[in-house]
Amino acid sequence: MAESTLSMGYVEFQKAVMRFLGYGVDSTKWTVDQISEVDDIIQSGYRQFLNPPRNDSIPNGYVWSFMTPIATLVTVANDYDYALPDNFGGMNGNMTIEGMYGYPPIQIVHEGKIRALRQQDNTITGVPVIAAVRPITGTGTTGQRMELILYPIPDAIYTLSYPCFVLPNKLTTALPYPLGGMIHAETIMESCLAIAEQNSDDAEGLHKNKFYERLLASIDKDKIMNGVRNYGYNGDGPNCCHECDRTSQVTVNGVYYTGE
Repeated sequence: MAESTLSMGYVEFQKAVMRFLGYGVDSTKWTVDQISEVDDIIQSGYRQFLNPPRNDSIPNGYVWSFMTPIATLVTVANDYDYALPDNFGGMNGNMTIEGMYGYPPIQIVHEGKIRALRQQDNTITGVPVIAAVRPITGTGTTGQRMELILYPIPDAIYTLSYPCFVLPNKLTTALPYPLGGMIHAETIMESCLAIAEQNSDDAEGLHKNKFYERLLASIDKDKIMNGVRNYGYNGDGPNCCHECDRTSQVTVNGVYYTGE
């Protein structure tokens, strides 16, 4: 699929920051130190865009829809612990089993719940009902990784789908295009220039203001393109009291589980 001709990537961000800092746009005249400095600014600007800072307009920050894709994991019979991908940044909802119609979603619970169930009996197998994410002990040589644990132990191969947060990679000349696509290019550009502005004179000015202006426009666009649409209030029926118990209850091979 061809890239939009209006897209901007690493090279465009690099030239804009170089121009702002007074280094010019002739790449043959850039020094190693200048290239390194600008690269640091671009990565910082990209991180700032991916994790928008709180302000009066977005007091709780914002999570981009393109940061929450659907991933898959294939189980192995009699194996209940699975290393999650290096770019896994957290769960964003329950899991489902592809092709297994009529089964409820796999609930994400605290890992202590699964350890407690395994303590009772670690031989029970079947279709997974609950899952948990827990950190793998880090070594310091890489960022900390996560693993998924399932209960009961899968008795067959299942393809699990799950919404998750991702940890993007840095922008480079080989991987130039940021997440979000062309519609957010100007926002990312202003984010990079805002960082350059701050680093150059330790002050926040024109480009910070432009970044916040573009950020709100990008958030509005993201909500329109990928946000959940409101179809109106769906309250409890007339015969339902507000105190009714909505706790999930599941029995797996004779073992009772409550989703509290």
